[in-house]
Amino acid sequence: MQPFICSPLLGGFVIAQRNRPGIVDITEDEYKELLHESPSEQDQTPDWLGGYLRELGYHGSLNRGTQDLLCVRQSTRHQFAKASYEIVSRCNYRCSHCYLGSERPKELRTADKILILQQIANSGALMLQLTGGEPLLSSDFVTIYLAAHELGMVVMISTNGSLLTDSRNTEVIATTPPYRVTISCYGATRQSYESLTGIAGSFQRFLAGLNWSASCKLRVRLNIILTKTNESELARMVELADERGFEHHTYRTIAPTLAGDASTQAAMVDYRDRSHKKSSTRCRAGKSFFHVDCQGNVSPCMIARSTALNLLNCESSVWDELPRLADEMLAPAKKCVNCLWKKTCQTCRPKLELHQKAGVLPTYICKKGGEESDVDCSQS
Repeated sequence: MQPFICSPLLGGFVIAQRNRPGIVDITEDEYKELLHESPSEQDQTPDWLGGYLRELGYHGSLNRGTQDLLCVRQSTRHQFAKASYEIVSRCNYRCSHCYLGSERPKELRTADKILILQQIANSGALMLQLTGGEPLLSSDFVTIYLAAHELGMVVMISTNGSLLTDSRNTEVIATTPPYRVTISCYGATRQSYESLTGIAGSFQRFLAGLNWSASCKLRVRLNIILTKTNESELARMVELADERGFEHHTYRTIAPTLAGDASTQAAMVDYRDRSHKKSSTRCRAGKSFFHVDCQGNVSPCMIARSTALNLLNCESSVWDELPRLADEMLAPAKKCVNCLWKKTCQTCRPKLELHQKAGVLPTYICKKGGEESDVDCSQS
């Protein structure tokens, strides 16, 4: 597998590393030169390309030829940058806080998943997050993982970590490492961890996954899910990451299920939103990134879900329709437009509607709380 990818990206052209941070801009002429190289030209790396690769930290031989160093992606008129793909909804845990809920659709055939990957590549997306459910639980995970690499995408994995040491997965992940593995952390002790996952032995398998990832020098981020059962262990959960040189991020809120079940909230710690300034970053859901569920339905993001666009039943261009769908789904509700809190509110409409559906409106979601007349978002 080539260590670098050359790709169009958001109106420009870049060379990116597959399994570590690093990206450089190149000119359109340089991209076209790589795209249209003859077989004889591919045997020799141009000096200008060698300069870029050295800038990205490559210290290997430049005599390998362009085709051995670089995967060059075809241009597309669509300009998405990142996608997440839920390759399976099943999981080997029974977490009480999971937003996917208990109803899990049947898994698609491998051939359909490959078709979905090809469609995602056609969107222009360079970054791809493989998620679930538990993606490593899928019997065709290795096939899908390698196919995504072959299509020239920078691949990330979101997992609970318990199957990282499974013999079906270890060789391919170790020899073709992802850009990053994101591992969810539910506790620093067996008691707290397994009280949330509902599976005996899951804590030891989680630790084994952490240790194996560290031994392979994978780039890992630990997503710490703070709950009532583990909040006293926060410092120790941070240590689990720090001791292994992993990044970490702590999540303090838990969403209702997509079906509108508020029972997930029982696990959540008491949370008070301390933000006083709205983020200056404009949400690009459905514009530069998107989510694909396990049935091939395309949505602006994991929360703003829709079945209107499906990659296996496309009568028109999904990538032309998705930005319009996003405008419709993410448009502020009329009642929110005139809200006194709108300058500091960081809640998007889909998140608000999800909580309304579940019948819970905590103040960190809506400052008006349960005053339904003030937060009704049934009208756009």
